Amino acid sequence: ELAQCNYMDEDSFAYDEAATLDGRRSVLVTVGERTVIARALPVGHDRQVVDVPLLPADFAGDFVKVTVRYSGVITNDRCIDLKRANDRFSVLPETTLALNVPADSLGDVSTVVALMPQKVDVGIPERKLTAQEMATAISAIRLFTARGHEVEVVPLAQLLSRPGTTDRVWQRGDVIVASRADLSTMPAIDGAATASAAKASIVNLASGPGLLLSGSDPQLAVNFLGSEWHAAGTGSTIRVDAIEPRQRQGERLTFDQLGISPPVSDSPGESVWTTRFRAADLPVGRRAAALDLDIGIGTDGNDVPAVANVFLNGRFLAGTRAAKDGITRIRAVIPHGLVGLDNEVRVVTQRQPLTGGCDQTPASYPAQLLGSSSIELGEAGSPAHDFFALAPHARNRLTVFVRDNVNGANQRAALQVVAAAAADLVPTDTPIVVERIQGDRIQAPGSAFIAWGDFRFDDSAVPVRVDRGNVLVRTRSGTPLFDLNDARNTLIAQLVTLPDAPPGLWLRASGADAEVPVPQTIALDRGNVAFIGPSGVKLALSTERDKLIEVTYPETRSWPVLLRRYGTWLLLAVWLAITIAVLVALQRIHGRNRRERKEQ
Repeated sequence: ELAQCNYMDEDSFAYDEAATLDGRRSVLVTVGERTVIARALPVGHDRQVVDVPLLPADFAGDFVKVTVRYSGVITNDRCIDLKRANDRFSVLPETTLALNVPADSLGDVSTVVALMPQKVDVGIPERKLTAQEMATAISAIRLFTARGHEVEVVPLAQLLSRPGTTDRVWQRGDVIVASRADLSTMPAIDGAATASAAKASIVNLASGPGLLLSGSDPQLAVNFLGSEWHAAGTGSTIRVDAIEPRQRQGERLTFDQLGISPPVSDSPGESVWTTRFRAADLPVGRRAAALDLDIGIGTDGNDVPAVANVFLNGRFLAGTRAAKDGITRIRAVIPHGLVGLDNEVRVVTQRQPLTGGCDQTPASYPAQLLGSSSIELGEAGSPAHDFFALAPHARNRLTVFVRDNVNGANQRAALQVVAAAAADLVPTDTPIVVERIQGDRIQAPGSAFIAWGDFRFDDSAVPVRVDRGNVLVRTRSGTPLFDLNDARNTLIAQLVTLPDAPPGLWLRASGADAEVPVPQTIALDRGNVAFIGPSGVKLALSTERDKLIEVTYPETRSWPVLLRRYGTWLLLAVWLAITIAVLVALQRIHGRNRRERKEQ
């Protein structure tokens, strides 16, 4: 989305391609109706970055239409099997857009949010934030993290004291979560703050336009910007009185509802569609139980019907022959354990090309994966056994528990880590409720939750007891995989199961004085225990399923630990004791019999 941009200085188009056969290949790239790249491709492998200037006339409203047409291997041998060509062409993620935006176009809230640079700072006061301010900060970090930004939580004073720059490139975005009292020394910003209405405002800072979140509950404005209505956020200030997350109900979820729109594929042989859905896309309390796919396959006049196959996360699920008339339908039941946090659906149709008498190239025929395709839903079940299974329980609301004494650097770390976890588990318009807890026990909430800090749970509620000293993860043969004592800069994530309550996630540092790592992304997927470092998850495991890994507590002496550690020796000792007892008993019986015979 390129709102209010009058032109682009430069579009860096990056691609990677390869072919094994010596044939004619080419690529044609058009912007709108204007050709910007037309070139023949060499034999072998090639990787290029091409700078493409774009003009104001290339824009159609807020969008630019870019079309890439690749022509595969063409040879004079008309009898060649197309599958032997094994050529490919990929548009790389390094493709970038350099935007030249007039300053007066950055006055709309939705435009500033859409065009925020890759790096974003969220500034908060050094004081202890209120529950509403914490919820707002978490929602803002979640919004930009989910969009792929690198977010850092910084002290507000540091953000406001940043010196200006003459560089016309917008390098870093700024978001401020503060009250009017925190901004009293900044008259230009203080005028945009409010103590009543929940709103988001554009403020001018030294590094460029910034986003100020203020009011009694500014999270409403953030959730609005993360919803499907965000484009309506025009003007330098938006006020939001109420917003509800989009409800998803029913027994199935169509691709149209998920925003999945696979294109028409014209191919003489094979067509492939790859699409994705996330655990957070599913309705409350539901799981993906089956795929019901509708595929339109054009008639090619061949007596041999086309075939269609479906894969989920790299595993084959089902296949069928194409229908002669109408839509081809495939139902693929999803086995338990195959769905995760991010899921890839791959649909492949194949037909036998008609080559005639080797005097012409095979003709292409259309095929399309239709938006009426759907995910059939089943009951999610409780309790959750994997991290990703939290997502369906948190879609309508996520509760965050923190200790009341959290402030300063620990408060900034808590906001960033909790938001990174929330970005994976809930959509960007889901409301977040923060509760500051005086003690170390929490009451079961009515929604899925994230608990940050040194809380206490019953033994049956969490899979690993961090209050028993060091935690050692090792193989059954004794080879250590992870030693908590050797990794102090570590967070421990665990699934929490409370009676008659939705599941939750518990995040805490490895020790009371341990440094808290602040990874940009966490992506908790499978398992119910994970150890997290500065770069993300170090080790994730399931204490319920993993039979080759065990969690031990070296500093704790208990019968289960002793049995696991010295089980073989104890068994030998018991066997030896029984053997000695039997020998002694036999000796006594033999001695008694000898005495009786002598007396007779």
